Amino acid sequence: MLFVFKVLIVFTICVLCAAYLSLFERKVIARVQRRLGPSYTGPFGMMQPIADILKLFFKRGVLSVYSKRSIISIVALMLCSLMSITMIPISSDLYIFNPKFGLLYILVFHTIFTFTEIIIGTESGSKYGIIGGFRAYFQAISSYIPYVLSILCVALLTNSFNLIDIVELQKPVPFIISMFPVFFIFFIVSTITLNRTPFDFTEAESEIIAGNYVEYGGMLFGMLYLCEYINLVFSASIVSLLFLGGWHSIPGLSFLPPHISMFIKITTIIVIMILIRAILPRYKQEHVIRISWSIFCPALVIYFMIFQSIVP
Repeated sequence: MLFVFKVLIVFTICVLCAAYLSLFERKVIARVQRRLGPSYTGPFGMMQPIADILKLFFKRGVLSVYSKRSIISIVALMLCSLMSITMIPISSDLYIFNPKFGLLYILVFHTIFTFTEIIIGTESGSKYGIIGGFRAYFQAISSYIPYVLSILCVALLTNSFNLIDIVELQKPVPFIISMFPVFFIFFIVSTITLNRTPFDFTEAESEIIAGNYVEYGGMLFGMLYLCEYINLVFSASIVSLLFLGGWHSIPGLSFLPPHISMFIKITTIIVIMILIRAILPRYKQEHVIRISWSIFCPALVIYFMIFQSIVP
């Protein structure tokens, strides 16, 4: 019973966070582009997420014959997003799950995210969705191996796959200092896996309308939209845990509680990702694949060999 209660709390928090994170992103992008953003629904546009949720809930989604088969993939994506967020420890004593091999679970969820994105597009029955599905496949080729190698570098250096153990080993100095190239590559690859600008190949509105999601409306689109922002929080949390010291105090702000420090670091990563979306244009997919295979992978293999030689 307690487990079900925890899951319901996490689900409610995820829905609210995703809703207001979308509002926050729209506001930040609007300020960068010198416009107002949502401002009419409620004071300062604060009720806009609620209006969007109600619109998607009561809107009837029209499905083609082919896209009905991908409903299972959307549900799987939703469940994996919720399960992944429950793996994130807020502090050393505040978490829902703390598996011994937490990083391996993260890799499993990442694999499921990748394949469900491909299935959602290719099963949609639309030429734009099929193109988006194939782009998701090539995007997985360019991001999956660097993502795995980055995590393995951290695991090898710490000799642990447990997230709490990894954070505790960063107490004096976070890994962003000693492993900055690995952090930089992991941050870029995380942005690629999130399908966010400048790497939004599968949902390039100026090229293939909405790509993977072109045939989905109503609550199905709402679930995809919710997963996108849950995965954004999840990726920012992983970056914070692996490289920024997690809940350990921020220099100059040592008086803050651990969970507040964790929240500030996650928010900072999210803001950086939003600013990247607002500022940079979209890259070509072949350029990203070339950079990944000619720069990221060789650099990570070199670091992996170095860490393997220095770690007893």
